[in-house]
Amino acid sequence: MSPDPRTRPVQPVPGTYEQLAEALFCTALQPSQHPSRVTIAMAVARALTRLGGSHGCACEVAECYGADQLLACARMRWCLRTVTATYGPRAAA
Repeated sequence: MSPDPRTRPVQPVPGTYEQLAEALFCTALQPSQHPSRVTIAMAVARALTRLGGSHGCACEVAECYGADQLLACARMRWCLRTVTATYGPRAAA
């Protein structure tokens, strides 16, 4: 019997958990949408491409923290939890 694809981690993309969380932070995905792992992975890949890699994502995250620190902190906590659940025990370094 093959593993359930809903619980199996998706293929990792290059980056640390923090870099992947920053990319997720830069997407329009919201916790209330309950996005699937595939949707999350696709959104992360698109954000990394759109912003020119992890440096571009980090710049956008910094801008958001400057605008509203409380909202940005809550979103980043969600992004870190979501990246961990999506990519499994360890993202590719």
